[in-house]
Amino acid sequence: MKDIKQYEDAIEKKVASLKDKGINGTMFWAYRHSKAAGCDDLNFYETIWESDIEYIVNTCRANGIKVITISSTFSGLTEDLWEFCKRGCAVDGMKLVPMHYTEWDWEKREEVRKQVPAVILKIN
Repeated sequence: MKDIKQYEDAIEKKVASLKDKGINGTMFWAYRHSKAAGCDDLNFYETIWESDIEYIVNTCRANGIKVITISSTFSGLTEDLWEFCKRGCAVDGMKLVPMHYTEWDWEKREEVRKQVPAVILKIN
């Protein structure tokens, strides 16, 4: 997954307020969780608010991120997908992505990272 320098700097400096640094919390936490899970693409596990979409699209474009995924199943997902499409993005199928948390597999007797379906969005 592509690094976002502003986010990496904020992590390194342990900034107290993301908002004060001009960082959207929804995207920042998606970034942190995606990196921790080893995702190929930036994946949104949680709700995306309509007010987040413009920031997400602009930040992805500014950082050369061409694809994101959304694995969250929040109730406003179709409306948010429409808002992404209105900003030039396109739904491009689905794929499995690793979750940011692990679960205990009693058969294998080890922690495993579950794969879940996610919508693929191209950032045009």
